[in-house]
Amino acid sequence: QKTLIFGHKNPDTDTI
Repeated sequence: QKTLIFGHKNPDTDTI
């Protein structure tokens, strides 16, 4: 399950 890391430049790829 992908959780978006808000505040990053690429919210589509910056996931945990």
